[in-house]
Amino acid sequence: MKKLLIILALAIGFTSVASAQSRAVGARLGYGVELSYQHYLAPDIFLEADLGLDLIGKGGFKATAIYDWELAHPDWTDQGEWTVYAGPGAALGVVSNGSGKDTGFFLGICGQLGVEYTFTFPLAISLDIRPQLGYHFGDGVAYTGGLFGFIPTLGVRYRF
Repeated sequence: MKKLLIILALAIGFTSVASAQSRAVGARLGYGVELSYQHYLAPDIFLEADLGLDLIGKGGFKATAIYDWELAHPDWTDQGEWTVYAGPGAALGVVSNGSGKDTGFFLGICGQLGVEYTFTFPLAISLDIRPQLGYHFGDGVAYTGGLFGFIPTLGVRYRF
C-alpha cells in the first residue's frame, strides 16, 4: 500500500509538471503550409517542430525542428506580450521537380528569426523568416539546393 501511494504521488507530480509546460499548436503559412508545434523547455527556450507541404516551386513535404531562444520581450503594447526569438535547426523531406520524374530526398540546416504576439487569451500570432541551406539528392544524382527560405511566414497558434 505504501509503494502504491508513492507511485501515485510521483505520477501526479510528473503529470502536473508536464501540464505546467507551455505548449502551442497551430499553422504557418508562407512558402507552403505547415502544421506547427511549440514546447517550452525552460522559461525562455522552446523547441518548434513543423511538418509541411511545399506549395510553391518543386513541391513536396518536409519536417523541420528549431531550437529557439527568446531574445527580448519589448513593451510595445499595454496588453498581451511581444517576444523576439531566434535559433538554429534542421530540416529534411522529399522534394520533386514538379513532373514527378525527379523525386528525391532533401536535407538541410536552417535558422529562424521572428517576432510573436501573444494575446491576453490563449492565441499567438508570429511573423518570422527561416533561411535554409540544403541539398537535394535524387535519382542517383546529388545537387546543391543552395540558400533559400527568406520568405516571411505568418504563424497562428493556440497556446495551452
